[in-house]
Amino acid sequence: MKSKNKDTMKNGKKINKKHLLYFLLLITFPPVTIEMLSGSTPPTYYFNPLTILIFALCYGLPFVLIREMKIRWNLDWSFIFLFPIVGIYIEGIFMQSFFNPAHLDLEKLSGFGMYSGVQWPWSIYLIIMHGIFSVVIPMFIIDILFPSMKKVPMLKPVSGIVSLVGITLVTLLQFFVISTDKEGMYKNYSVDIPKTLICIGIVLVLVLLSYLFRNVKLKKSLFYNRKRDHFLGFIYLFLVLLATYAFIDFSAIATIIALVLVSLLLLKFSISYIYKSTRSSDNLMPLY
Repeated sequence: MKSKNKDTMKNGKKINKKHLLYFLLLITFPPVTIEMLSGSTPPTYYFNPLTILIFALCYGLPFVLIREMKIRWNLDWSFIFLFPIVGIYIEGIFMQSFFNPAHLDLEKLSGFGMYSGVQWPWSIYLIIMHGIFSVVIPMFIIDILFPSMKKVPMLKPVSGIVSLVGITLVTLLQFFVISTDKEGMYKNYSVDIPKTLICIGIVLVLVLLSYLFRNVKLKKSLFYNRKRDHFLGFIYLFLVLLATYAFIDFSAIATIIALVLVSLLLLKFSISYIYKSTRSSDNLMPLY
């Protein structure tokens, strides 16, 4: 009996270590795919523990919460409503780049297509980019590397609340940085509270829509065709990553229309991946 108990404890410790490493991967991998691979953050920054911590809080925890909703609610195509959340949070709430023409990454897009205080071409572009590189790609790669974990929830209710508190604290810290920046890209900018609240409201509505439509089923033939979707995905990435800035010298309206059109391609491509990869989960035991 004692030997069996010891074996069980050893196996439990191995499983817990595996789950802990998997959780660390979930919160550290998304910022790599969006920040480092896009060239926005140099690789040397990842040797700074503070950078890793901030990225884990503002990228990793939202990613884990989105993954949690996908698994617990057994989301099918309605997962697409969660797709824009990271982009809205990072760029609309955390960095405020949707509204700040002096943001470093804007370059030619600084102040371009700004209506009602929102830089619409940049906002659409970043929502799409974050949806791909902060949500779909890391989820896809991690599921391939750890297929046995792809249906396993990671958070208990208390852990979910702690994650939300962590996101809130790092966001408030960023607001403090913005309000005290007198020389950098925020020197002529302050946190736009009304627009921030609107972004928060949009995020809540998107979460609600994904939940309300969780049991609505659509025909698989409408969304999944491997050859066609790989082609559409290539066309989409070409248009967004290489051709977006070509529209800038033409007009803001043309840029917005082009981004909306390629967004429709993305919608089709993303739903195809989601429809293929999402299945009912047999294991609903949260780990933390």
